[in-house]
Amino acid sequence: MVVSISCTVIMVALFISSLSEYLTTSTMSQMLIDDSSSEAKLKIIFSIEFPSVPCDLIYMDSRDLIGFAAEDLQNDISRKRMVNGVVQSRERWMRNEGVTYEDVKVKIKKGEGCFIEGSTMVNKVPGNVHFSMHNEKVAAIAQRLSAEGVRVNFAHKIVHFSFGSHEHQAKSIQKKYPEIDLFPLEGTSMNEDIRLPIAYQYYLNVVRTVVEMSGKPVELYQYTISKSYGLTHDMPALFFKYEMSPLYVRYEIKPVSYTHLRAHETGRNLVCRLLLEKKKKKKK
Repeated sequence: MVVSISCTVIMVALFISSLSEYLTTSTMSQMLIDDSSSEAKLKIIFSIEFPSVPCDLIYMDSRDLIGFAAEDLQNDISRKRMVNGVVQSRERWMRNEGVTYEDVKVKIKKGEGCFIEGSTMVNKVPGNVHFSMHNEKVAAIAQRLSAEGVRVNFAHKIVHFSFGSHEHQAKSIQKKYPEIDLFPLEGTSMNEDIRLPIAYQYYLNVVRTVVEMSGKPVELYQYTISKSYGLTHDMPALFFKYEMSPLYVRYEIKPVSYTHLRAHETGRNLVCRLLLEKKKKKKK
């Protein structure tokens, strides 16, 4: 009786262990030369909080190595007011070209900030997207604020930053396979508590990543990060400088073969089987 119960427990435990291994997947990766077209566009998706800068002062621009430049990007981008670090989710901010120094000063004193989210398309060449106060009118307001000792701080929190068009699939894959890190900037905060103008810079090396599951490839993008900040003689700013890697990574994700489950007999369960057979013979 004791032998039967012990062997049954051992065999059930081994079966559960083998079944668990069978239900998991194996991930194989390769790094290859990327010969995909450099003419294709690449989507950047972002959500960033600026808790200390009103939306009126922030302009988003884009530039790259082949001469493309776009200023005050607004298409596919929304902005919402923040008050004391809390996003006012029901209020969508609209640019007011008639904003004055007095308007901005009041907003800063009230603790107003800006939450910016959206997407933009860029060329697959080295370039940058940046948030700054380089607009001529806004720069004049900022300089006057600085002269009067009113702090304009580009401290920020990156809620989300990713490359590529398959955002929902990327989030699903990241959750299921954390070794494929697609959002390394997520949750990053930088806040240097000084009154001098700071330029924050992130340098991103973007790697095209093909994830193949059940024979269906999904094109995603990973990236590595280095970052820096320092005093600037210009206006405060936040830069994301990117370049494409000449290599790409291919992941193949597939389940363990069913034959692995059937053939998984260990020494312990073999011993149990022999003991049980011996016990049956004694009873006869």
